[in-house]
Amino acid sequence: MAKTKVEKPKVGLLSFKQKFSYCAGGIGRDMAYSLINAQILTFLMLTRNLDDKMLAVVTVIMICCKIFDGLNDPIMGTIIEYTHNKRGKFKPWLLLGVCTNVVVIMSIYAVPLKGWDYVIYFAFAYLLWGITFTMNDISYWSMLPALSNDKKERDGLTSWANLLAGLGGGVAGAVVQPLTVGALAITPSISTSYLVMAGIICAAFLGCQVMTFFGAPHKSTLLTAQEKVKEKMRKKNPLKELWQVIKQNDQLRVIAIVMFLYNIGASMLFVAMTYYTYLEYGLEGMLVTIFGLIFGISGAIPMLFYGAFSKKLTRKQMVLASMIISIFGYGLFMCVGTAFKTNVEFSIFGINMNLDFILMALCGLFISVGQSLLYNVMTIGISNCIEYNDFNWGERKEGVIFSIRPLMAKIGNAFQTGILTLLYILLGINGFTNKISQIDNAATRGTLTEEMIETLLNSGFNPAEIQQAQESGVVSDEIKNALVEIERAMVSDGNPGLKLKIIVCVIAVALIVGSCVLMYKKFTISEEKFSEMVEAIEKRDGKKSDDVEGETSETTEESTEEIPSEEGEVENQNDWVEKESPVTQEE
Repeated sequence: MAKTKVEKPKVGLLSFKQKFSYCAGGIGRDMAYSLINAQILTFLMLTRNLDDKMLAVVTVIMICCKIFDGLNDPIMGTIIEYTHNKRGKFKPWLLLGVCTNVVVIMSIYAVPLKGWDYVIYFAFAYLLWGITFTMNDISYWSMLPALSNDKKERDGLTSWANLLAGLGGGVAGAVVQPLTVGALAITPSISTSYLVMAGIICAAFLGCQVMTFFGAPHKSTLLTAQEKVKEKMRKKNPLKELWQVIKQNDQLRVIAIVMFLYNIGASMLFVAMTYYTYLEYGLEGMLVTIFGLIFGISGAIPMLFYGAFSKKLTRKQMVLASMIISIFGYGLFMCVGTAFKTNVEFSIFGINMNLDFILMALCGLFISVGQSLLYNVMTIGISNCIEYNDFNWGERKEGVIFSIRPLMAKIGNAFQTGILTLLYILLGINGFTNKISQIDNAATRGTLTEEMIETLLNSGFNPAEIQQAQESGVVSDEIKNALVEIERAMVSDGNPGLKLKIIVCVIAVALIVGSCVLMYKKFTISEEKFSEMVEAIEKRDGKKSDDVEGETSETTEESTEEIPSEEGEVENQNDWVEKESPVTQEE
């Protein structure tokens, strides 16, 4: 009997709509992640009146939840692997994750609690946020290698997905601070302004992920009856499965450590710049935005031109380049405002600027380019670990392997949060932000404490304006800003901002250099090796397919053998089956 040739699915044929639908999903997703991951501590310190003990407890809560969330990633990855749905194994969790996550985010910013009451609520809400975001995060990134195994197309998808995700995170980082703190704030209340921004970002998150859900391609994972029996026989121990994959896959171990170090150091300066700016240059969110815009836009350069870079440089050379560029940027950043100062001040559209700050922001360009280049190489590296696993052990394990990326991101971020919060407490920065929270709450309520009144009088503020504020219940922005400036002048005497800047830069440089050196020396999946693995896998799978066809052909030939009937006659098996099971076509 002639064999029927089974054609393997072609790769590299995704339409522009499919590519864009997938990559655009990262815009709103990273906006929402930035809102919590990068902005939540600032929100808490500026609005929830947390003393050092409360802040320490909140930090411990965040660290524990992030570590738990990181360990939950491989569990989620395994759940995805066992998901059988007509829309595939990724999309159901992607949609469920975004819908539940936006509800949790809104509750964190909307609940009107303060002090210890908020701390208790935050413990449950933050844990729930991590669980729901993981549903979306693991399914979104695990979908990437399943879309294509063509090197050129996968590199392009990875680059554009990272680019648009970075754009989303950058936009959130750029607009949240100026629209919540300072002259451009949406409302006079910092807390209310944050709530409005949370609503806008959650809407973007939901919209972008719905676009991915309906626009990106998928393959049904519904099982046959026989496959369901085999599925039940398989043991489902995700953490054990993750450990086995990490244990056997040496390249995945390297990437995991590199990502861990990178995620502690890469965003440390960006997060700390909010407090450094407020301490050194005043409570003006637009300054933070300027730094964020330069940092974010420059970070897009390696992603936009990664294809061109990859034609000229190997991945190892790009890792080396990223380390040199990052070190250069951090070195310049530490010098400006310390060893080199201009003390030139000016105003643009009513916003006070400082030339030293602008120069520091420009130094951030080199830092962002270097780190972004390394991140792109790491993301492609972990994607290639899937083929490495398939080549050596015959299993792709996309969900399990890609769970390493958010696992290391969350554990690394937990360490980063602990380090920065400890610095905020030791350097007295939390005392300053706690005062800001008290002033903002008093201005919102239209009441001034006796301590605030005394502070204003001692600074020579107009007593008549203070009395008018007490009688009318309306605290003007002038009074609020005066109180803030007085507190800032008092805390700035100890130079906590300068100390924060230097310590953060030293730690970040050490971590980025460590991750680059490890990636350069220990990660061995080069472009050539990847191509060889893909070719070998295709040949192996093609041979298996031919073997299956051969077995099917032999079975078909055997099925035409003659089978004795009850009457002793020899009949064709097909005739025998019809006699034994007289089912009509209509039935």
